[in-house]
Amino acid sequence: MGWQIPSDLQHSAKQSDTQGLTIVYVGWDGQAYGAALFAECIRPEVPAVIKQMHNMGLETVMLSGDAPKPVARIANESGITFYKAQQTPEQKAEFIEHWVADGGVVAMLGDGINDGLALQAADIGIAVGEGVDLARETADIVLPRGGLQSLPGIITFARSTRRLVWINLAWALGYNVLAIVMAAFGFLQPVIAAALMAGSSFIVIANSMR
Repeated sequence: MGWQIPSDLQHSAKQSDTQGLTIVYVGWDGQAYGAALFAECIRPEVPAVIKQMHNMGLETVMLSGDAPKPVARIANESGITFYKAQQTPEQKAEFIEHWVADGGVVAMLGDGINDGLALQAADIGIAVGEGVDLARETADIVLPRGGLQSLPGIITFARSTRRLVWINLAWALGYNVLAIVMAAFGFLQPVIAAALMAGSSFIVIANSMR
């Protein structure tokens, strides 16, 4: 950045890089007089949530605009094996678009301004309650504050809903095809067909309310 950095601060910078910390210099007139070290802290529930998602057969990827060492440390503490650092908003979106183009179903969880494009590119955009307004407005789902632990439950509920939809569609299609064939050959009277149709609708509704 063109500043004059004392040797002791340069030593601090090397330590911060080794430990996966972020260093911010403080100074004026082209001279650094001090430095502050910052460490990203993960939420306590994150490792358990990541483990649950892996047990559900889901793959997790971390995309971050931060430096490689801090990103590697956070990914390791979270239980995420694949990560990419120093990603611009456009690169995040391109990465997700590539996965979607390959036929994968991608859910993106983000909370910052830099996540807006990626949230739009994903099949499902998920924002956390503490995130910026842009993330919440772009996302399809907004988790409540402190509600990250509810994410596996949301995924399980979505899977159950999809399964019920397919079961109901298969039942309705099979029932109507069979009824049409029986009616065409004179084995089904209109009054009976109407009663069976009402019964079919009741079964679909009952199945959906489970």
